[in-house]
Amino acid sequence: MSLLPPYPGLDSLLPVFFSEFSQTPGFQEVQRRVTKGQRTILLHRLRGSLCAFLLVWLHQQTGRAILAVAADEDQALRLRDDIESLIGEKKADYFPAPRSAASVSSQPGSLRIECLGNLLDGNSPIVVTTPEALALPVIPRQLLQLSTEELKVGQTRDLSSLVEELVERGFERLPMVEEPGQISIRGGILDIFPLASERPYRIEFFGNTIESIRQFDVHSQRSVKQLQKMRVLPYQEIILHKELVGKYLEKIERAEKQVGVHLRRVKQNVQQRVFFPGMEQYLPLFYDQSTLLDYFDSDALVFLSDRADLEAACEELKNRYVRRFREEQRLGRLALPPDSLAEMLERLEEGLTCFQRLEGVPFHSQAVDAVGFEATTGRQFQGDVKLLAKELSELWRQKYQVYILCENRATAQRLQELLEPYGAGPVTIGVGCLHQGFIFPQAKVVLLNEHEIFGHYRRRYHHRKFKGGISIPDLRALQKGDIVVHEDHGIGKYEGICTITTGGKQRDCLRLCYRDGDRLYVPVEDLRRVKKYSGQEGVAPVLSKLGGDAWEKVKARARRGILRMARELLRLYAERKAKPGVAFSPDTEWQQKLESSFPYEETPDQLKAVEEIKKDLEKPAAMDRLVCGDVGYGKTEVAVRAAFKVVNDGKQVAVLVPTTILAQQHYSTFTERLAPFPVRIEVLSRFRTKKQQRQTIQMLKAGSLDIVIGTHRLLSADVNFKDLGLVIIDEEHRFGVRHKERLKQLRRLVDVLTLTATPIPRTLHMSLMGARDISVIDTPPKHRLPIQTEILPFDKNRIAEAILREVDRGGQVYFVHNRVQSIDSLTLFLERLLPQVRFAVAHGKMPPKHLERVMFDFLNRKYDCLVSTMIIEAGLDIPNVNTLIVNRADRFGLAQLYQLRGRVGRSDRQAYAYLLIPPYASLSPEAKRRLRAIEEFTELGSGFKLALRDMEIRGAGNILGPEQHGFLYAVGFDMYCRLLDEAIRELKGEKVEKPIEPEVEIRADAFIPDTYISEPAQKVAVYQRLAEAEKTLDVLDISEELRDRYGPLPPETVSLLEIVQIKILARELQAASVSVDDHCLSVVFPSERKFSRRDIRSFRENLPGKIEFCSDKKLVLRVRLQGHSEQQRLTFAHQSLQKML
Repeated sequence: MSLLPPYPGLDSLLPVFFSEFSQTPGFQEVQRRVTKGQRTILLHRLRGSLCAFLLVWLHQQTGRAILAVAADEDQALRLRDDIESLIGEKKADYFPAPRSAASVSSQPGSLRIECLGNLLDGNSPIVVTTPEALALPVIPRQLLQLSTEELKVGQTRDLSSLVEELVERGFERLPMVEEPGQISIRGGILDIFPLASERPYRIEFFGNTIESIRQFDVHSQRSVKQLQKMRVLPYQEIILHKELVGKYLEKIERAEKQVGVHLRRVKQNVQQRVFFPGMEQYLPLFYDQSTLLDYFDSDALVFLSDRADLEAACEELKNRYVRRFREEQRLGRLALPPDSLAEMLERLEEGLTCFQRLEGVPFHSQAVDAVGFEATTGRQFQGDVKLLAKELSELWRQKYQVYILCENRATAQRLQELLEPYGAGPVTIGVGCLHQGFIFPQAKVVLLNEHEIFGHYRRRYHHRKFKGGISIPDLRALQKGDIVVHEDHGIGKYEGICTITTGGKQRDCLRLCYRDGDRLYVPVEDLRRVKKYSGQEGVAPVLSKLGGDAWEKVKARARRGILRMARELLRLYAERKAKPGVAFSPDTEWQQKLESSFPYEETPDQLKAVEEIKKDLEKPAAMDRLVCGDVGYGKTEVAVRAAFKVVNDGKQVAVLVPTTILAQQHYSTFTERLAPFPVRIEVLSRFRTKKQQRQTIQMLKAGSLDIVIGTHRLLSADVNFKDLGLVIIDEEHRFGVRHKERLKQLRRLVDVLTLTATPIPRTLHMSLMGARDISVIDTPPKHRLPIQTEILPFDKNRIAEAILREVDRGGQVYFVHNRVQSIDSLTLFLERLLPQVRFAVAHGKMPPKHLERVMFDFLNRKYDCLVSTMIIEAGLDIPNVNTLIVNRADRFGLAQLYQLRGRVGRSDRQAYAYLLIPPYASLSPEAKRRLRAIEEFTELGSGFKLALRDMEIRGAGNILGPEQHGFLYAVGFDMYCRLLDEAIRELKGEKVEKPIEPEVEIRADAFIPDTYISEPAQKVAVYQRLAEAEKTLDVLDISEELRDRYGPLPPETVSLLEIVQIKILARELQAASVSVDDHCLSVVFPSERKFSRRDIRSFRENLPGKIEFCSDKKLVLRVRLQGHSEQQRLTFAHQSLQKML
């Protein structure tokens, strides 16, 4: 034991455990019977995660593959996670059932194919599955082998036929690859994102020969690694090869006659070889005999976790399929007949007899001839460290070796510090996590987990490593019809890129439309002057008039307003910093105990926010800090820790929230987190009786109440505190003007912490540095899954399917219908559609007490589906709700849809959002764009990304005050941030210099041809990046990326890159203008720029060829260009400017 490092990981502890366990009667007897070849080996009292240890040990001892069958998906995932914790990721696979109403796993289809592919290669030593997944058909082994592509450098392969075959195997062809299952082709370059890969691949062909294979980063789209070969599994389990289509159609027609339903849509899609969502539920129609067992050799070991549980699971599976079959028949759709499932289960039982099996038995009466382990599961301590220490001392007296696993080293250190005062005996605290600890008397070993000590469930932590999402440069790309702001000419409408010819030379320009139909053509290298306009969603700004001084007047008016606001901000900031406040004590042992009991791993942003708040509280000046965090990102935990720190010093805390329901949720959270400590918490709101309110107010005045959570009732004149130390305000912008004035007074008296879910963009955050204390939490909690978002027409079958999928997995549903007049009739429609589902209605016109009762009953799972208006937008946090359906989503703003979607996906379960719309053709262009945006931005934290600019404006207004909205809308968000930054720097006494933008006039063919980049959005994204390039190295970087993504650069694009570099060098030289014609480079410096004789001599010595000087107050340099071609002359001009620096 002394050889172990401090806080050893599971990889270091595993040999220690196995050396102890391998000597026990249980492990030795199992090994003896397996070696002897006994067909069925019964196991008794194999408790907790000891099961994972046994399977890993058996695999290591025998070298045989193992198939483990757990009763349900949750148990299977827990077992898989435990095995991977012991032997490392990718050493065990989970094989789910095809996507069905009961599935809770993410992307079951891809997990299935990935697992089958690993079995083909012999790369999956242990597979964990469920009876349903084991019984249902899979793609036949031979077909999977034929449909798996092996590609190597130097291999000859026809590119067009390869692309066709990939599409037949389920890959989607798109302009750019961003997620698994996508391919993109550009000339001789094929991008592909296969399954089981964290990164996509780029395959470059020369003719029909593979010249190179590279992995690339999905966000930057740049190659990161060269490879010699790769393997591509099919993306879909159903292969739509033209030779197979006829057989599929025959099977579908037989099924139609057998069940008596019509499958027109399925047949039509199969005929046209088109994949559709939910296709995997029809697997039994395509493959009827092949199962997972066919992928295992006969010497594999099968482990059945618990015979009684598995039998019960099979019965429940049969019942579920009976219910589903009846429901689907009622809806006129096909489902697997219960008789067919029964046949599959019989075949499964017969198939299992071909393998050597280990079976868990639950009761001693069934354990005749079973191998006994005598293990038990440990007790739960609910955060009581004293009780834990007592238990550890008792175990030590009984000669047990005790191991405790913590999720990270910091938690392990905290736990050791908490145990030290109690002298609990020798304990090994390691880093790792298993789902359930155990006491194993045969080995005299006890294993506990951090989550069993601090009373929270260990969450599933294994998810696919791929983190997709749209690459940031392409989010910024302009789309036709976008409103833009030109620095010098104001607000216009972007009409696209056009190639114009001047002086016989072609250039790409942005065409902007202004008032009265005026047009402005902006060369693409000047794109930095043009920004997307961000203003009030759904309100189109007035286009500016070209010419005149109107735009300059608008900017001047905004500048004056911003200056006033900035001056006030800085005055208040300085006033607060100068005013003496309470300096709270450093962290106590109780504070450490509270923080170590947090059930989840904190994100870096959370920890940083907590640290910033603690530093503020410990300073002798009043705190006024704003914490911005996306929905569900852990702001409440930050508030709990701040409140507890203040209470520890004998001060009181007030938590102010905008709604009664939110007050109750905060009350539940605070009460649960602070339960082990002597902290008195109460709620003050209109839903409390007059008597309860009077008691709470009296306790506040007497000082016997530590934390009060309430609505604006807390701001009433009759509410007085004995010793108020901290006010926490949640979503301050949702309070009225009168209440905000009261909050301003509070800010002068006590420390204030404000929480908001409205994001603050980084540009605004940077501008406000030194004028407002802000903490930003924009990292999603670990293991949180992105919300799968789908736009659908209103279809009763799809609605029923979505609701049943959630309810069948024990979850709940939000159905948002934002019209009070028709909400009851919609609920009646849903009740008739799904009589087995419990519906409730909630909207703002209901009597307050009735609304509260409905919400609480829904919170307590008395209802399955809540049909409500937008009232759920306001911060409700119910982790069990993981499906959202929004009716008439086209009527909602982007920010509203984003906020609504944030109400689901608050746990480690996959969440779904369905946006119901009328026929797509009838939608306005604005509605179409809003819906496309919300569907695309499934990536976590995308509220902080560039997509949701309306949210940013809302956030800016909330932080800076509503009077600033007018200036935001007048000049657009980017211009506003720039003016604010200049104002604050000016007020601080910093020098604000406006950068000189030289005029550059170069006659050359300089653009990106459509034959090189055909997708307009991608082309604009490249132009934007070139325009924003600050250094010539940035341009070289873009040049390399273009070669990587699109192949060799065309001459026109080479010229464009040279021109951009010339412009950057002109900026660095502070030149007034630069021009290049067929013979000469001319550089004009501004009149205020002075040069010494030494400078002139340096120019003469460094510049090649003939140089002319001309000075008429301004210095003008003319350099005769060398080179025969346009590109050579541009390169010469570029090099000459470089030498002038």
